[in-house]
Amino acid sequence: MQKEDKTKMRSLHIFIVLNFLLMIFIETESQKLPTRDESQFHYQMQQKEVFHDSMLLPDGAEIRAYLLDLVARRYYFLVEEDATPLMITLTPCGSAVEWRVSVHEAPVQHSGDGSFPEDDPLLEQEEHITPNDIDGVTLQYFNAKYGAQTYLNDQSPAGIYVIEARSNGGDCGVVIYATTTPYSDQPYPPLPRDPHVHILASSATTVTITWKKSHAMSEPSDVEYCVSVNKKRALQTMCSAQALHRSDHSKNRLTTGFDIVRNAPHMLDREMDNNRPVSFNPHKDRKSVSNKSSIQCIGKKTTYTHGGLLPGRTYFFDVFVISKSTNRSSAYIGTSIRTKRPNMISKTITDGVVENGMLTTISKGKMYKFTVNKDAKTLFLSIQPCSGKVHVHLSHEGRTMMSMKAKNFRSVHFPIDPRSKDEKDAVFKLRITNTGSRRQYAHYRLFMSTKPENNPFPSLPNDTTIKVLTKSRDCKTVTLVWPGTRERQKYCLYKRSIALSNYTTENIDKLSLFPKQNAAQQCGFTTNDAIVDEVNDRNLWSNKEKILCRNFRYKEQRNTVMKATVRNLKPDSIYVFEVVVTKTLGVSLPYEQLWMRTPKNCK
Repeated sequence: MQKEDKTKMRSLHIFIVLNFLLMIFIETESQKLPTRDESQFHYQMQQKEVFHDSMLLPDGAEIRAYLLDLVARRYYFLVEEDATPLMITLTPCGSAVEWRVSVHEAPVQHSGDGSFPEDDPLLEQEEHITPNDIDGVTLQYFNAKYGAQTYLNDQSPAGIYVIEARSNGGDCGVVIYATTTPYSDQPYPPLPRDPHVHILASSATTVTITWKKSHAMSEPSDVEYCVSVNKKRALQTMCSAQALHRSDHSKNRLTTGFDIVRNAPHMLDREMDNNRPVSFNPHKDRKSVSNKSSIQCIGKKTTYTHGGLLPGRTYFFDVFVISKSTNRSSAYIGTSIRTKRPNMISKTITDGVVENGMLTTISKGKMYKFTVNKDAKTLFLSIQPCSGKVHVHLSHEGRTMMSMKAKNFRSVHFPIDPRSKDEKDAVFKLRITNTGSRRQYAHYRLFMSTKPENNPFPSLPNDTTIKVLTKSRDCKTVTLVWPGTRERQKYCLYKRSIALSNYTTENIDKLSLFPKQNAAQQCGFTTNDAIVDEVNDRNLWSNKEKILCRNFRYKEQRNTVMKATVRNLKPDSIYVFEVVVTKTLGVSLPYEQLWMRTPKNCK
């Protein structure tokens, strides 16, 4: 039923368009319509309702329209005589658009007195329309693309040409240009034989591009060049660059390239003339240049330098040549580049010494170098992220030895290839970068050595959680267990009490096992951040109580865990337990914290 209704609506639309064209034929009293009468041409440009009410495209004029996402719209163009040259160009403005061109038979011309033949098929058009008649004869189909595409036929038959377009990537505007005099109109500025944009020079924050001049058929002073820069994708049309630029710099609405509100396509004709290229000064707002798109019109220059970019980012550069007299544009084949990262000074790491480091932003990193003598056989590396997340990359003579992300303590070792006496000492290069959020600092501890006995970090088991023996738990007593290692180390258990007044009823009901403590506390850094989001008062952590400290190592697999019973707890109270393991004369590493709430009633 729905399909039948849709077919009827399309039939009615075709019928109305054909009758509209028939009225034009009647008014001309069997005279031929002028192909490009300038008075009629200017009338069509000024009276936009002629297009928006009927969807009829004028000959030789650009028309701007609006497409809703995945909703097909039809536009019509009349060719009066057979063997007429025809060019139709559709330019998407922001999204990929698929479209096709089909042709229907033109209305039968009436006699000079305005009467119709008795067998005129237009009188029964509504009754004889079939699905094949509705679709017409498809001449060419264009796949969804972001760039302009053109239908061209030097010998087009007379008829009604239907352009059916659909956006496949969201609501967007389109520009449609149809003409029967494509070779004399010169609608768009011509491009040179080499239409590519080339990169002359680049650095961490600046890129210089160049391109060949347009072979404009009119006066050279008639054209100017505009450059678009963005971090999203290549832009193949000027109106797409305008749409992206206005969207980036608009606070309260999503624009389409024509300064119209997303949900009001009927308002399109009010601002169709406001389509001049937007010039944006990249030196006026440095933040906008690095994070948003920009458009800069530079006159007749064919070289452009863009500054204020971010290091290590990919940027797309597109160039458009624009005719000042018609305001139509052609796009060069753009280019992209990833800006260079700034050179970092390498810091030398001393064997057996713990190095403390801090990274301020996600774009910053630190380089280290570690020299290994000829007698060394193994390289030991330990990294402890104290806050945030880091990426560690180790290389030797240009070969990657290790590349990993670390948010917890990691310790690795590598065999070192033997070297002859004549060879130089091996130099390993280490790069550490911040992979956390842009505003999050990254603190870490780093240790490198060729002697395992110099390692100050204790060994940790694979499982660093503290567990509760439920059978031995009540409102005043709890038994905790945690795994140990084969290495003899010192384990200390601490208890902290938290006041219930610091929690809402909802949070108390959910309280069981909470995430491990703030990593900055693991390294002893002072921070203003709360240890967990639910606790913002740092004074709550001042009542830390040591339960026990014990040296431990296991010899048999059946005795791998340590156990401790904590007594004299209070009913309906919140406690935090933590285990800290320390190597003799070394640094400490924490286990994951255990948050627990005791029962209200004692049985």
